[in-house]
Amino acid sequence: MCEQLVLVPVLQGASQAREGEVVDASSKDSVSISYFATMIEFLLVMLGGAVGSGLRYGVGMLLPSSQGGFPWATLAVNVVGSFVLGMLIGSSLTSTPLSRHTTLLLGTGLCGGFTTYSAFAVESVLLAQEGHITIVAVYVVTTLACCTAAALVGVLVPRMVTH
Repeated sequence: MCEQLVLVPVLQGASQAREGEVVDASSKDSVSISYFATMIEFLLVMLGGAVGSGLRYGVGMLLPSSQGGFPWATLAVNVVGSFVLGMLIGSSLTSTPLSRHTTLLLGTGLCGGFTTYSAFAVESVLLAQEGHITIVAVYVVTTLACCTAAALVGVLVPRMVTH
């Protein structure tokens, strides 16, 4: 006999279960999850991801990179995405946080589709393989510094606006 396991998302007023917690579905402490509510959240993430991916592609068209050139488009989307995600997180720390649906749409979906760590990593490897070590060093340091700074500013903006 196989026990069922359920991944429990955070829903307002949902028992003592925490986000991402796995509980035994046959236990009295398990949380019933509305299929409809879960599908709405899934679709919101998909919609945000589709828009974010399209925007990332558009930035790539506006800022094309030549072979061995600096990957400006990837840097741009990652810095902007870090700022936006920082603002979303920052707003959750205020007295009027965004709704779960808004956070899923814009944070998980839009920012997840817009930003791209994988392209950053692959571009760094390819540039290094082509012998562009100085460009790789500048790219990695610039990406880490600018994305972190953008996220920090993003987190602080909602606090400054609400005060």
